[in-house]
Formats: sequence, C-alpha cells, structure tokens
Amino acid sequence: MKRTRIKFNFDWIDWEKYIKEREPKLNELYLIIATFYQFGFSLPIDFCLKFLNDVNRRTIIKFIGESKNLPIYMRRDHLFLRHETIATWYLNDSENTQRMSIDLFEEYLNNIETEFDKDLFIWIFKHKEFQNSFLAKTLFTTRQIEILKNYIRINNKELKCRTELSKILQKQDLYVEAQEILLDLLSIDTDNLHARTELAKIYQHQGKYVEAEKI
Repeated sequence: MKRTRIKFNFDWIDWEKYIKEREPKLNELYLIIATFYQFGFSLPIDFCLKFLNDVNRRTIIKFIGESKNLPIYMRRDHLFLRHETIATWYLNDSENTQRMSIDLFEEYLNNIETEFDKDLFIWIFKHKEFQNSFLAKTLFTTRQIEILKNYIRINNKELKCRTELSKILQKQDLYVEAQEILLDLLSIDTDNLHARTELAKIYQHQGKYVEAEKI
C-alpha cells in the first residue's frame, strides 16, 4: 500500500495567501503580532497600527471580523495568534523572518511613548523566554536603563519605571543611584510600598539598619 504524505500549511502561509488576495496592506500584521505573542503578549489594534502604513482601525476590525477561521483573531480590542508556539515556529522558520522581527522590535524600542508601550517593555525584559530569545541581544542592560530614564524624563510622575530602574541599578551595584531614584519616587508618592521595600534593601546592603527599619 502506497503511503501519501499529508500536506500541511502553517498558519503564516495561510495568512500570506489569504491576505495577498484581499488586503495586502495587512501583510506584516502576522509578523507584528508574532514578535510579541511568542512571549504570550496580545496586542491592541492601535499598537499594531504604528507599524502599518495606510491602515486604520476600521480596516483591521472589518477584515479580522469577516472570518472566524483566520490565523489572527480579535478579542475586544486585542489581536491574538492561535498559540505562542506557532509564533515561535514562524519566527524560527528563516533568518530573514528573524531579521524583520528584530527590525520591528528595534522600531518599537525607539518609540516607547504610551502607557501600554511602557508596560509591554517592562513585561518583556523581565520575561524569561525573552531573555533566551534572539531578540534579547537588542536589549542589553545599558539600553534598558536608557529607555526607562527617557520615559521618566518625558513622564516625570511615572512611578513603575522608577521602581524597575532602581532594581536594574541594584543588580549593577549602582546602589547610590538606585537610592536616589527611589527617594525621588517617594517624593511623588510617599506611601509607595514597592519603593519602600527596595529602599530598605539598599539600606540593609549598605549596613544602614536603623534607616532600613524606619522605612
């Protein structure tokens, strides 16, 4: 009996064929979502629009909503792929795909402006799978510090970035700078528990146990 091989198209191949005939401007949408969804992060439509030319919200909502069998689906305002593993397979399919993903990620890192951009950035660099991914080489420690400082500079009441920045500085043994960041945070929010906890750790490391207890 002759065996026949089952032909199977991966999700991204189905997407490329489908999109080519109907809405070519959305061709890179799969790449955009996969770059972040490999770590489990779905993306708001408005975030995706930053990387697409001549596309608006209505186009995406109409197109994704037309079929329930597309590799990309929408839940409320967020876009998802079918599974994180499929996103990883896609990005590992070719060096060219990885290069495009790196370029897109670089564009994101250079334009962190909204609260979602900032939250996504923090989630990503703390994610263990990201730290082992091909994208990790784009986000070395000094760049993390630079991005967080820049966001704080523009959003001078931002608290979360200050806490995360202090943690990174502590790991680099930059305790004095980390302490200054936390004291600055507490001048904005005197009851911030995360800042107090981190500052107590610094005082303990410096042997300032009385100050640590007062915090």
